[in-house]
Amino acid sequence: MVLSMAIISPDSNGTSPASFRGFPELSVLIPAYNEEACIESVVREAVCVLHGMGRSFEVLVVDDGSSDGTPARLQGLCAEHAELRVLRLAENTGQSAALGAGFRAARGAIFVTLDADGQNDPADIPALVARLDSCDLCC
Repeated sequence: MVLSMAIISPDSNGTSPASFRGFPELSVLIPAYNEEACIESVVREAVCVLHGMGRSFEVLVVDDGSSDGTPARLQGLCAEHAELRVLRLAENTGQSAALGAGFRAARGAIFVTLDADGQNDPADIPALVARLDSCDLCC
């Protein structure tokens, strides 16, 4: 298992926003800064894995003020994947702040974090989510 990928269940009593109709079960949060070279493959792989899980989901990429072609790549991906949402920060604030913005904007009951550079394997998501049957946090 990849230790730097985390899944957080924000509310274990069933009152999270996803318990309301129209919200996804899973939110995959991907903070990105100048990831033009790899963001497309990471998002596409994550979407493919998530479709295979049979749960509703969103992929939320937080663009942390990228100065390369990352925003353009994300715009193209949005046209391909209805589940993709992009939150663009005006300036680079760092990974922790980008994740914080993502946590505030995410709509799912379960949060999954991935690195935008492909360090984390999206194929690990189903096993991590399955472990939430016996705990509140998996990493």
